Amino acid sequence: MKLCVFGVITGSLAILFPDLSVQELTFDDGSRKVCSAVLRMCSPVFEKMLASGAKKIEVKAATAPEFDAFYSLLMPGYFRSDKITE
Repeated sequence: MKLCVFGVITGSLAILFPDLSVQELTFDDGSRKVCSAVLRMCSPVFEKMLASGAKKIEVKAATAPEFDAFYSLLMPGYFRSDKITE
């Protein structure tokens, strides 16, 4: 079984992406462990890198905190109506 941020990968995601895993991205100012399924579904750039078998991904276009902001937008439940204050 392969693990991801959301727990054990099962069902249709495992069929679509049989090589799902926790992927480590490295930045000039740190590293982050992320769910490869989230990256592959939301970014054609990451999809191509991960589909080609890339094991180590170095991100030069963003800092670790900038990536955190991007990645948080991809997470389920980030945009919720109860968070709207105005």
